[in-house]
Amino acid sequence: MVLWLSVQSTMFVYAASGDAEAVRWFRLAAEQGYADAQYDLGLMYAEGRGVVEDDAQGVVWLRKAGDQGHAEAQFQLGKMFELGEGVTRDLDQATRWYRLAGEQGVVLAQYRLGKL
Repeated sequence: MVLWLSVQSTMFVYAASGDAEAVRWFRLAAEQGYADAQYDLGLMYAEGRGVVEDDAQGVVWLRKAGDQGHAEAQFQLGKMFELGEGVTRDLDQATRWYRLAGEQGVVLAQYRLGKL
């Protein structure tokens, strides 16, 4: 396993060992409050990469990142609430999360907010 710390769009860049090892490292950082790692871990759960797919667990981690102002996590939460993935479908919550992401310049969030 090769692991580098990065200050770019994600906290960790990994190679060679695959998704299960990435989940382990993302979880360690996510539990310490790092929003990028919380976002990445949430996506891993939502997509079933390195873990059994679990949208509800994905929402838990995405919400932690979203509550810290992570724009991409806010966008993903908007989609999950809009589509009812891992949560009960709730267009008010979808609107809230899309608005937060859109205010930070996430164009797809602005588009989906307009469609709602």
